[in-house]
Amino acid sequence: MKILVVYFSRTGNTRKVATRIAESLQADIEEIKETQSRAGVAGYFGAGLASLFRKTPRIEPHARKAADFDLTIIGTPVWAFTMAAPVRTYLEQNAGAFSKVAFFCTMGGSGASRTFQHMQEILGTVPEATLSLNERQLKGNDLQDLIREFTEKMRA
Repeated sequence: MKILVVYFSRTGNTRKVATRIAESLQADIEEIKETQSRAGVAGYFGAGLASLFRKTPRIEPHARKAADFDLTIIGTPVWAFTMAAPVRTYLEQNAGAFSKVAFFCTMGGSGASRTFQHMQEILGTVPEATLSLNERQLKGNDLQDLIREFTEKMRA
């Protein structure tokens, strides 16, 4: 099975998880890159507002086509109780191109179920699996076990 892990990460948390998932599944990996900088305090608030109001900011062109993969695993941080705005752009640009999808998110507190619901609504498909990780889990000793459980669902 040909697998793509695609993600957006502002602080590095989602990148860390995406990298581990891709390594575990020997998958291709691609970062969603926004053309506008979200650095600093202003970037943080701007990112939250863009997500809250369901904006679709410009992102850089993708190197890989989702249609070329059997499974695409999409990762996002949770901003304002939903997906990061650049992920919304990616999903809208690629809606209809995915064979199968799975979702994961990283978050400071909560918002995973709403995030996954919004992702599912855009794509019109149910994910094969989901994984949500809060700050405690991202820093905890069981992170690798949680990722392993998630990736085992992809292998099944």
